Amino acid sequence: LAAIGIALLTVGFQAIRAARANPVKTLRALTVLGVLLMTTITSCTTTITKSKNPVIATPDSLKTSLNALVACQHFNLDGKEITTNGKASSRLEIDVINGNNIPTDKSQMKTLGRSLAAVVKRSLQDGNEYDTYRVLFVKVDSGSVMTKRSWTGYEFKASEL
Repeated sequence: LAAIGIALLTVGFQAIRAARANPVKTLRALTVLGVLLMTTITSCTTTITKSKNPVIATPDSLKTSLNALVACQHFNLDGKEITTNGKASSRLEIDVINGNNIPTDKSQMKTLGRSLAAVVKRSLQDGNEYDTYRVLFVKVDSGSVMTKRSWTGYEFKASEL
């Protein structure tokens, strides 16, 4: 952003110098400079992401309910509050790590994801804590040198659960 500002100032100074020689070219250059400046200002997006840890009412009950739906190496819950241009939203990400018998059919996988998200939402102390729930079915393959991760994910609005 600073580099764009410096470039715009440079163009502006060149336009002012050129004004002495040709006022029509100067007007054109200043118009282009104004359009570039307005485009730069209005196209900036500010996003701030903060951790927002979920508060689970009964952790043991949640673990039992999730394991009843799908067996896996482990589950990971990661809450975030995301503010974009002053508008806040929250998302809870539910990772299913190395799940067993995960459906390969996308429709069935999405249905399973919705069920998992609904179970997690019901287990929260405040069921309205998050706006969206993202369920990721993650495959982790740890080799001797590298760890490969791949995933398929689905996002659900809290109102859908």
